[in-house]
Amino acid sequence: MTGKPIRFQQVSNDDYIKTLLEQHHTSEAFAVSLTEMLKAIGNGLYDTEPRTNYTLTTIKVWMRENVVNKIRSGTNIETFNWHWKLSFLSISF
Repeated sequence: MTGKPIRFQQVSNDDYIKTLLEQHHTSEAFAVSLTEMLKAIGNGLYDTEPRTNYTLTTIKVWMRENVVNKIRSGTNIETFNWHWKLSFLSISF
């Protein structure tokens, strides 16, 4: 075994949120969202049967289906809670 051993210590959701806010200077929305996500994972979010039937999607196809068409249709992209800029949409589709 190499490296330093680690130890797991479960803390309450409130304590975790407080740590994120005070020690890592995150926003409250981020702290709550991260806590909810980790709680869902702990409750078995990924404990399902693995997917066996799937197709690969290129970034170009995904962007066309999920971003470009919504912008062209006039959909307000803020409703999707996207927190990244779409400055790369100058790619020719």
